Order: sequence, then C-alpha cells, then structure tokens
Amino acid sequence: MAARVTQQHEEPEQATEDDHAVTTSADLGFRTREIEVDRIEEVPQPPDEQGFVIIRMAETIEEFTYGNPHMSYNLKQGHRYRVPVHIAQYLDALGYLYHN
Repeated sequence: MAARVTQQHEEPEQATEDDHAVTTSADLGFRTREIEVDRIEEVPQPPDEQGFVIIRMAETIEEFTYGNPHMSYNLKQGHRYRVPVHIAQYLDALGYLYHN
C-alpha cells in the first residue's frame, strides 16, 4: 500500500500598513532637529546690453519654434535660460515661466 501524501495550501497573509512602515531616525532613538530655511526668491533682472534676460521654465516645451528665420528651442521645466526679451515676454504671456 502506497502512502498518500497531501499538501496543504496556506493562504498568504495580507500585508498590513505596519509591514510597509518606514523606520525613521526618531524610531531608532536619534534626536532630530528642524532646520528653518529662508525661501530663495529670484529678483527679476533688467535686460543686458544685447537685450537678453534670464528666465526659468515652469513647464517643459519640446521644439518651441519662434520668429523668422525660425529659431527652435528645447526648454525643460525648472531650467534657466538666457533668451531675447521678446521671447521671454511671449512665454510669460502663455504662462510658461516660473514666478515666485
């Protein structure tokens, strides 16, 4: 007579919030200090001698074309660029520039 082997399938336990908790330095007994940092505000600069200004993009624009002859730009969110005043004014009117 052959012995009969049966397997019992156990249901996996459901994960709880405690299983995904993040251990902080305070949990380990370290003291934490809060550091107060002043907000950095950019002061708008007047155009330079060549008529350029520094802008910071609030949104990314890929292959932005402007003017005749056509000038093409790839502008990334958060990056600063030196552009002619008329392009800065155009982008600002469309809401693409970052302001504090």
